Amino acid sequence: MTEIAGEAKAIPVTIVDQDALTQMPAVSLGDLLQKLNVTNGGAIPISNNATGFTPAASSVSLRGLGPEATLVLVDGRRVAPYPIGAGGTSAFVDLNTIPVEAVQSVEILRDGGTAIYGADAVAGVVNIKMKKDLRGLVTTFEKGWSKAGDYEETLANVAVGVGNEKTNVTAVLAYFDNTEIYNKDRDYSLVPPFLSGNASAINLSALRRQVVVEARGQDPNSVLDRGAGVDSSSSFPIGDGGATFDTEIVWDEGGESLLNTGFVNVTTGAANADDLSPLPGNMNSSNDGTLGANDYLIRNGLGDNVGFGVASRYNYNETSMSFPSSERTAANIGFDHEIAENVELYGSFMYTRADYVNELAPTATGGFFRPGATQLIIPARTANPMPWVVRDDDPSLPDTLPPLNERVWVTATEAGLVANTTVGQAESIRNQSPETDRLAPLGAYNPWNPFNEDISGSSSFRTAEFGNRIFRTSNVSTLFDVGLRGRISDKINYDVGYRNSGMVTTTDDSLVSASKFNKIMNQNDPIFKEGGPFAGQVAYNPFGYYKNPIESNFALTNYALVRLKNESTTSLNNFWFDLASGNLFEIPTGNIGAAFGLDYRSESLTESPDSIRRFGDTIGSSPSGNGTNASREIQSVYGSVRVPITGPDNDIPFMYATTIELSARYEDFKTNDRTTTSPKISGRWLPIEQLAFRASWGEGYREPSLYELFGGPTQALQNIYNPRLDEVQQEVPILRLGNPDLLGEDTSSANVGVVWTPEWRLMKGWTFTFDYWKITREGYVNLPDADDVIEAWEAGDPMPNTFVDFDDATDEIVLVGRSFQNVNEFEVEGWDFGIGYVLPTDNWGVFHFDLGGSYFTRYDFDGVNQIGEATAYDSNDGYLEWKASMRLGWTFKGFQLTITPRYTDGFLDYYYDSDFNVIEREVASTIITDLYLSYDLFGVNAVESQNWLSGASVWIKVRNLFDVEPPYANGYAGNSVGYPAFLYDSRGMVLSLGMGLKF
Repeated sequence: MTEIAGEAKAIPVTIVDQDALTQMPAVSLGDLLQKLNVTNGGAIPISNNATGFTPAASSVSLRGLGPEATLVLVDGRRVAPYPIGAGGTSAFVDLNTIPVEAVQSVEILRDGGTAIYGADAVAGVVNIKMKKDLRGLVTTFEKGWSKAGDYEETLANVAVGVGNEKTNVTAVLAYFDNTEIYNKDRDYSLVPPFLSGNASAINLSALRRQVVVEARGQDPNSVLDRGAGVDSSSSFPIGDGGATFDTEIVWDEGGESLLNTGFVNVTTGAANADDLSPLPGNMNSSNDGTLGANDYLIRNGLGDNVGFGVASRYNYNETSMSFPSSERTAANIGFDHEIAENVELYGSFMYTRADYVNELAPTATGGFFRPGATQLIIPARTANPMPWVVRDDDPSLPDTLPPLNERVWVTATEAGLVANTTVGQAESIRNQSPETDRLAPLGAYNPWNPFNEDISGSSSFRTAEFGNRIFRTSNVSTLFDVGLRGRISDKINYDVGYRNSGMVTTTDDSLVSASKFNKIMNQNDPIFKEGGPFAGQVAYNPFGYYKNPIESNFALTNYALVRLKNESTTSLNNFWFDLASGNLFEIPTGNIGAAFGLDYRSESLTESPDSIRRFGDTIGSSPSGNGTNASREIQSVYGSVRVPITGPDNDIPFMYATTIELSARYEDFKTNDRTTTSPKISGRWLPIEQLAFRASWGEGYREPSLYELFGGPTQALQNIYNPRLDEVQQEVPILRLGNPDLLGEDTSSANVGVVWTPEWRLMKGWTFTFDYWKITREGYVNLPDADDVIEAWEAGDPMPNTFVDFDDATDEIVLVGRSFQNVNEFEVEGWDFGIGYVLPTDNWGVFHFDLGGSYFTRYDFDGVNQIGEATAYDSNDGYLEWKASMRLGWTFKGFQLTITPRYTDGFLDYYYDSDFNVIEREVASTIITDLYLSYDLFGVNAVESQNWLSGASVWIKVRNLFDVEPPYANGYAGNSVGYPAFLYDSRGMVLSLGMGLKF
């Protein structure tokens, strides 16, 4: 709603009232708030797995400062955050647990509010007010369908209110569900820019040259042909563009070839990033799992789909969901009762259960070897693999060597070589399995393996035959509060109360066990022997192509599947005592107002991962440890005073009304002995009644969340640059860790604005607002990019609580651990504007016009302005320069029509050209229009006699009226769906029909 000058506050506030809530065709608070101009990059949507570590949750990011900097309140008080942090570690309130059907209004404070509300109100405050004082019964039903025909949603709720002069009770029951959407069902997400190197057919890395030579039947001194008919004209050249590939060869003093110490990467084929058509030599179409070594391509490095090598690729969007199915049930009840004169007992209870099912593509293994996790191993073709050769004087040789038939390495002397010859190393083998001196158990073999060597290391695989990963999430949120409020005297009001808020998130995930995967790979495992579940059957064959199913694998895939159940909880206990007076005492310029309060709260976080997940025994996951059990206590004292400098009765020219307000909050974080004081000053000046100027300035302090301090490890796969190999390495496991050594952030905010509501004849009905704002976070808590972690590690100056693990044999990165860091400064500034007009007419009803927007001039990270750029390399989200919206409304004789176009700006994107140069492009801006049309039957003469229709209404809602598709985003060929999934979803145009009855 557009402010008017006489009612403008010193601090800018956006109010979304009941009418606006009804007319915005949104089915959740997250949907609704993300449409507002004050939001920007960094929010948490529900679509496209953009929630990542926060399944089924949604949040808002005021000013693009992130959900951790936006304080969300319910009826003016805090609620427990989501039990799993955004990005694995950052706290936020899940808006999906607050039923929009039970909300009366939403107030957004568009300025730092730490002095009034506490440490995390850096970017502003979202206060959600629940319905109260309802009379009668209201029931509504709404059904929606996407234009594409593959998405449906159902909404139903009942609200009832009873009361008298002393007692009021309001209750709301709400239900919502929606169906899922798959990426393959949209042309724009069917084939994403990034295709996975964790693929079926499998990509094998770090095979020894002599193993490949023997398997191919080649002369050891010969140059390894790249294979499979690939010539130098291939669009994916190796090295200098030649048709062959070789590695370092070691020669003895007589010039004879002794041993090749290099490693070879091979694949059964490659796929083009643009259209998935096979390249020359692509063997996928004929691969039935029985290809020989000569049918494999030799590739450079790990390879990727933008030309750094040839590798088998996988389109994970063939099976993954872009929008999860959900079912949400909620109940909210609030009451107040006058128990004595000027003494009122009040309370509320809210319960929400939300169940979501999301499916991702089959598991990507990442590298077979990850420190701490169960190592994946495909055993050699025979029980006695081709031996490694080591120096006799290798200091890592044990004093007593196992028998030759129990190890896969021999000394140079045993191999008939000169004792001090520099030959291959086997340290990584011995370190992994010191008893048998091979990766797989002694005697293990896989008859399908074309190479007589245990395969592990950075090899990668997509478990396509095991089916999608299925994530079932259940969120249960509860809120209970009770309090007393009233008056101590005619001038002082009091409010004392207690709130308990909590949330439990339970996940039930279908994944693949790493240890069982290793068992079905080994033909010598007990499961294939007499008495075992697969006696007489052949071991799992991982060398096929997923579009050519291998029948003998079917039963084994079910054996390896496991279901993991994890539980995470948060709780918040809050006690408060407030005193307030709007007219504490009177002075010639008006009434002085004051407020004072005491606040105590305790917060806790518990993460209880499944025992399988704790030890890293699921494919693609690193160990999560024993979970998290953290808590803290915070005590606060706050106060404010409002002083009128001039008032309307003073009759001072150009000083119609002037007010100044001073606020301060002292907080004591008892758990870590930190204290902080946050001051704020604000004021407004009305030279005339129709013109208001306002300004505010404040300082604050943000204490890191429990997630940022103590959150357990969570893992994602990411493309990163490996400086040792000078290549982009695909889908490397990246751990995100809590950092207990974090310090707090010092914050500041400022706002200067004007509101003008002219009364001139030609301008009557118009209102104009304009505000400049700026917010700064010093010691900003930020999760560094994995590339920055690696760069610091290689420079010998690692960031605190970070690590990088390299494979000693190949220099490939196998795991990166990064934790939140305090960086220097994050500064954001911009302008808000609004224009409103109301035109009442005698014969054509009332017309409304509102135009508003936010122009963001700076997202400055340590002196680098990132406005108009992507928030990360994959262009999944952006710091938008512009957001704007228009509302056109018409009300006439029971009809109400609202049309709302919303503008979302584009941002810079990057891609590689055919020569692998980085090219800058722009993600396109969009205008997406929503429509609301309703007809209220109440008061219509034709139905006045029908009592049941006297309170009836019907409506049509259309989200994305013109079915605008999301804009394309490439993100260095790293975008997972082909558009910014944090800003857009795949629902497209959705038409909803609804009906409501009032009794």
